[in-house]
Amino acid sequence: MSINQALFYFGNNLREIIVALITLGLILLVGVYYGEKNGEQDQTGAEVLKIFRLKMASDIHFYLVY
Repeated sequence: MSINQALFYFGNNLREIIVALITLGLILLVGVYYGEKNGEQDQTGAEVLKIFRLKMASDIHFYLVY
């Protein structure tokens, strides 16, 4: 898939991208909140980010391949 096709595709799915960013924000807020509540903010935040990064990478890979 060329860069232009990828940009066109992501442009058409701008709403999905916005929803994904909002979801990321909520996940990070929840992770930080529970981390502070349990007194281990860094570890919890890092775990949440790692899980989300894996999910995002697989989603982007899926979009680009299929």
